[in-house]
Parts: sequence; C-alpha cells; structure tokens
Amino acid sequence: APPPLPEAPVRSTRGRNMFLGEAKDILSGFRAAMSDEDIQRVLCNLQATGGAALEKGQKLLFAQQLAPVMLRFDFPASEAGFAEMRAGMRCFGENTYVRRTAHEVERLCFVTVGSYFGIPLGEDEFPSRPEDLVAEDASDGGSGDDGALAAAADAA
Repeated sequence: APPPLPEAPVRSTRGRNMFLGEAKDILSGFRAAMSDEDIQRVLCNLQATGGAALEKGQKLLFAQQLAPVMLRFDFPASEAGFAEMRAGMRCFGENTYVRRTAHEVERLCFVTVGSYFGIPLGEDEFPSRPEDLVAEDASDGGSGDDGALAAAADAA
C-alpha cells in the first residue's frame, strides 16, 4: 500500500501540546467511559440494529461519553478538539501503553482498530476481530474518518 498522505497541521485549540502523561490519562478516561456495562449494552444493541440507527446512536453516545474527558483536559468537544487530541495521541503511538489502550478504546467503541486514533497494531499485537486485520491498510493516517467516532464531535 502507498504511504499515507501527510496530514495538514492541526491547529492548537488549547495553546499547548499534549504530553505523554496526558495522553495516557485521556485514554484511561475514554476506556473507563466506554467500558461501562450500560454503555456496552447500548452499543451491542445498536450494533444489532445496524444501518442509520447504528451510526446516529453511536454518534450521540460517543459525544456524551467522551466530551467530559475532553473538557477535563482543556480540549473543546468539537471537531477541532477531537482532531487535535487524535494528533496528540499519534505522537505517542510508539508508547506501548498508549498504543494498546487506544486500540482497546477503539474495540470498546466497535470501530476497526487503528482507524480512529491512527495508531497501527504493534508487532506484539494481534487483531482480536477479523475486521482489525485490515485496519493498517484502511487507516488513512488517523484522520478519524471511521464512522461514528469521527462524527462524535459534530454531535457534541
């Protein structure tokens, strides 16, 4: 596959770069929010429904669950805020904790691993779902074009 096109620089919405500890804490917050038993039940029900209801429901649910974490770290819960957060995460994608936790969050959100944060599977990782096998090829460098997660900012 050809290398991904370079991304346009992401404008800072908060006046500072993300640091490693912040990346870890944000991912931990996302994981806690999306691991909630009730949230997982709703996501499973949405997944079973499929179609437009799935995408609309995911957008709303993701915005509700992820926005408080974003705001806690001074990121606006907007398209620009989510783009800046994803760019910051990619800077630390080589860190084992960041990479694995980002992938865990993507799995909890029922999206292809690597498609939202733009962090490919590590050599020590194996896909847990068949659709994760194509994540590296399908990833466009983490522009966040994977369905509902990317649109969560629009619903926030």
